[in-house]
Formats: sequence, structure tokens, C-alpha cells
Amino acid sequence: KKIISAGGWVFRMGDSSMTPLPEIKQLIDYAHSPLKSEQLDVFLLASSKFLIGTSSGPLRVPGFFGVPTMLTNNVRHSPYYSLKEQDLYIPRLIKKKSNKEKIKLEQMLSMPTSLYHSEIQFKESGLYWEENTAEDIELSVVEMLEIINRKENKLKINSLSKEQIQFKTIAEKEGSKYAMSVEAFAPCSNNFLNNNADIF
Repeated sequence: KKIISAGGWVFRMGDSSMTPLPEIKQLIDYAHSPLKSEQLDVFLLASSKFLIGTSSGPLRVPGFFGVPTMLTNNVRHSPYYSLKEQDLYIPRLIKKKSNKEKIKLEQMLSMPTSLYHSEIQFKESGLYWEENTAEDIELSVVEMLEIINRKENKLKINSLSKEQIQFKTIAEKEGSKYAMSVEAFAPCSNNFLNNNADIF
């Protein structure tokens, strides 16, 4: 609805096993379209303003065509390191089962926590995750629309905040444990960082 109110159209990707969406003007439930094909999948991903997605599905395709990706609801952090500067990252919060406190960003991005992907792995480590809320995603969409608008109008992109610099510093430090050298290109959602300053 936020994208549509800004004049955009939304194509919902997926397959016919997904619950159909209600009819909304400028929303196309392409997952149930009789026109769906692999070629059209690629065309839509290549010609969109940006993709809102998770680490599964067509995450990698838009980047091949210079289209930004908003990676949401991420709990296994290794996919972050494949994102580019034009992309936006929204991880899930991870909390301790014992007291519901958020774990620090350093632990979120470090091994083995950053490699966990199943509820069993988190449970055995005394942890659980919280999915991004609708508000988290909506505010990040607004952030992405603003970034795209500034680029299209050749306006200066806002400089990185102190929290963004901290995030990238920790991401590079922990990511370098996967490989010799890792660069954190993509910013994290400002909304996520501002609302969770206690993870630093």
C-alpha cells in the first residue's frame, strides 16, 4: 500500500501454492497469473525499481541488472555479504530465551550464531528470533523509496550515521572470519538501527 500510494505498482512473485492476495488496484498477484513463466520472472525482476525479498527465491537476480534489493527477515547473516551498496538489509532480532534480552550485534553476526537457520539450532543455544514487523518493513520501504528518489534526481545521498558505521565495522570484523577479507557494502535499515540501539 505504501508503494502504491507513492504511484508504484507491486508484482507479488511466488507460485500457485501461496495464498491468493485480495484484489487491490496496482497490485498484481503474479504468483497466480496464467502468464507466469521463467522468462517473465526474470523480466519483472530486471525491470523493477527494487525487490522486497528474503534470502530464498529470486534474491540474486535483480542485482545482475543493477536493481536494488531489500533483504528482509534475515536470521542467517551470511547472505548479507553478497549485498551491494544500493541494497538495504533488515535482519531479524535475536533474543535470549532466559530473559528475552536482545543479543548484541557482534554475537548476531559471529559464528556459529550467524550460520543458524532452523528453530532447533536457536532453541538448543537458548535463543529465539523475532520476525520483522509490518511497520519495520513499511518504514524500510519508505527509506528505500527515498534513496531511489534521491539517486534518480541526482541528489546527494545522506552520509552514513554513527550507527551505520558501527554496523558496517562489526559486520566486516565478523565477516572476515568467513574469509580473509570481507567488505560490508549494504547499509542496514536506519529504522532497525534506531529502534535497537541497545544491540551495540
